[in-house]
Amino acid sequence: MYHHFCGRHPDAKLVIEDDGVIAQCELCGMHAVNMQTHQQTKTCATWRERQKHQELQDKQAVALEVDFFVYGKKLEQMREF
Repeated sequence: MYHHFCGRHPDAKLVIEDDGVIAQCELCGMHAVNMQTHQQTKTCATWRERQKHQELQDKQAVALEVDFFVYGKKLEQMREF
């Protein structure tokens, strides 16, 4: 369940009756009961990489919205050269 919330609902606050409010890892975004142990796991490293790629993808999407002009004429956007 923790994996699901990390990937699909990163901004949600996770509350499990038996565990109470679960802290969210500031490195990877996953909810974990024992944060010190979690941050040393391969799972945390994997989610950190995934989060980094997501941030890069978001930046790329914003960059595609920028228009460039030369002598008042809008340049065509090219994905490959």
